[in-house]
Amino acid sequence: MKKKGLVIVLMFALLTFGAGGRGYVFSAESKTVPGDTPEAIYFNFVQALTNDDTYGALALMTKNIRDKWDLLSDDQRDRQLEHWRANCFADYALADKEVRGNEAILRTTAPNPSEGREVNGEIILRKEDGNWRVFSFSYR
Repeated sequence: MKKKGLVIVLMFALLTFGAGGRGYVFSAESKTVPGDTPEAIYFNFVQALTNDDTYGALALMTKNIRDKWDLLSDDQRDRQLEHWRANCFADYALADKEVRGNEAILRTTAPNPSEGREVNGEIILRKEDGNWRVFSFSYR
């Protein structure tokens, strides 16, 4: 019974804080976030990259990116993955969310230990066939 209560409390917290789009802190210790919100898709994308699940990450990206991936050599794919992982932070906070039709922009903050400072991220997601997909992401 205690386990069931904990699950209900966690689901309530996720819906309450995650659905608002602001202030939710995502951590590398979490596994996945259910749903097809821009926040959930980006979080699951980050988790896939963090866990070396290349095809899981690609499945959450736009078709345009997946098509380009198919044209890369193995060496180019390795470099691309290295670039994505270097520019993707597993621990981040959602600072702002803006949705306009089929495009969403997530603005995040994340600690960057290698630079000793906090960085700001901008993640663009687009809807494809009714589902949110990662189009681009960058941190500065």
